[in-house]
Amino acid sequence: MSGRPETLEYDGELYDTLSKRFLDSSYLSQFSNEIRNDKTRELIARSVIQVFSLTPKSFEPKFSELCDCLVKSGMIVPTEAELFKRIGDAYIRADENQARALLGELEKLSASSEFVRTLQQNSAPAQSESERKERRRIWQYIGGVIGMLIGGALGGWSGAGLGYKLGSDLAGIIYDDVTSQNRPTSNVRAGPNGEPCTVPVWSF
Repeated sequence: MSGRPETLEYDGELYDTLSKRFLDSSYLSQFSNEIRNDKTRELIARSVIQVFSLTPKSFEPKFSELCDCLVKSGMIVPTEAELFKRIGDAYIRADENQARALLGELEKLSASSEFVRTLQQNSAPAQSESERKERRRIWQYIGGVIGMLIGGALGGWSGAGLGYKLGSDLAGIIYDDVTSQNRPTSNVRAGPNGEPCTVPVWSF
């Protein structure tokens, strides 16, 4: 990717909060059958948390790059990558209408990859009795899609499974914090970007 940033900006307080909650061994141990190595499990989980903690300015190029990495690995095709990039854009802008429209596109997409077919089998949730619960589940599904892409780019199918679950959980927590106005005051920090098709690399 031309002009890729050497450093990435992230919300330090959000990163710290999510790390304390989701890098706990009791949380990660539920994925021990898919990823047996503890360090690999933690690496993928920390990487997903890092990407979710990026500021919108840094999220866009890093997430776009990871989508391109999945194309290079053969897990998705270019047309699918473009849709995922648009989903990422809707997420960082918190554009619910656009997110819903794109999930509809994803559901109807004539999938070329097993990756997309797997997502379609676990499609966006049906309408709930509570509007707030429905909206939260929509964002959780979006978070799962994003997490699955990150995990898949870094760890193949085993990483994709962990990424989906973690991304869904992270998006739910972020949604709760934003809607209840409990999200910490932004504390923007900078961390080094990894090489292409790798993770951000701070706080290891």
